[in-house]
Parts: sequence; structure tokens; C-alpha cells
Amino acid sequence: MFRDRLDAAKQLAQAVGKARPADLIVLALPRGGVPLGVVLARALGAPLDMLLARKIGMPGHAKLAAGAIADGLVPFALFSEEVLTASGLREADSLGGQRF
Repeated sequence: MFRDRLDAAKQLAQAVGKARPADLIVLALPRGGVPLGVVLARALGAPLDMLLARKIGMPGHAKLAAGAIADGLVPFALFSEEVLTASGLREADSLGGQRF
């Protein structure tokens, strides 16, 4: 598989490079993903940007993610269908975000 994250980034760059779309943009998640994004962007000759996202946790379950919210021109939220259903939350409780 991969020796480490840097090796993963190099292998991904090789795989993507074979079918590189003309409008490719590399998005990296801070903090750990940015160094890998730099490797990918340089290898592919693509612009690099950061995707700022935060976990939406479940009250009383610190490690359980109900979804995530991301910043951008149009901030958006995604929610886990499985977690919402298991917790008894309804669509209205999920702030109108998209389920996945």
C-alpha cells in the first residue's frame, strides 16, 4: 500500500496525472493534508487551496460525527444519514444540510 502519507501523495499524483482534467484544483484539509496537497499540486501543476471544515458532533458522544460543515463561497453542511436515523433526529433537526 503506502509507506507513509508522502508516499501516498506521490502515488496519487501518478494515478491522477494519467487522466488529469484541465480544470483540476487540489483541495487540502488543514493541518495534516496541506503538506500532501503541496506535493500533489506541484506534481500535477495544479493550483492548491484549503478546504476548511469542522466536525458536527453528537451531544454526549465526543467521538461520533453527525456530519461536517465546510466554509467557502457558499458554506454547506453534510450529515450522516445513518447517524441521524440511529439518533432519532429528523431532517428539520439537521439545519437543512445535505444527507450522505
